[in-house]
Amino acid sequence: MLTDDNFARLVAEDVKNRVSTEQADYLRLPENMSRWKRSLQLLLVNLDSQLDELATREELEVRRYQGLGGEGVNLLAEVQTVIEQRRRKVIKFRFHVEKRLDEVIRLSNAVSKDETKQSANYNLLRSAIQKHKELLLDEDFFATLSDADQDLIDEALWASLDGVWAFDEVESMRDRQG
Repeated sequence: MLTDDNFARLVAEDVKNRVSTEQADYLRLPENMSRWKRSLQLLLVNLDSQLDELATREELEVRRYQGLGGEGVNLLAEVQTVIEQRRRKVIKFRFHVEKRLDEVIRLSNAVSKDETKQSANYNLLRSAIQKHKELLLDEDFFATLSDADQDLIDEALWASLDGVWAFDEVESMRDRQG
């Protein structure tokens, strides 16, 4: 497992599309989604802080160089150009971080939906296995069934693999006998 600093570096490099396929796949693992999202959110906070610092620096430089006359105007123009170039880079990178954060949110939602679907499938299979066991252990019921009807119990269990609950027919046979 990567340290938080190394993970944050990996996230920043991923935003710049400078990671290997394996590294990108590592970020996209379901267990890394929340950490990846948190790193991107912190990166946005850091970038906003950089933009604030640039604005503050520009204000200080304007006050500093305005008092120097004509030479100060030239120096101020150079400083403002450098600050504006840096601001554009930060804004551009921030845009890409936001896009990546949107991707993470979409992927995270998809993973949540998959987990919900898997959970529902797990519950269905668990219930089917329990019902199958219950029917097989009900000696009074099972002993009265023909071989074909006994096969229905197994077929009902197998149907659960396809997400189908087929024990209703077996239960109705049981109710008729009881």
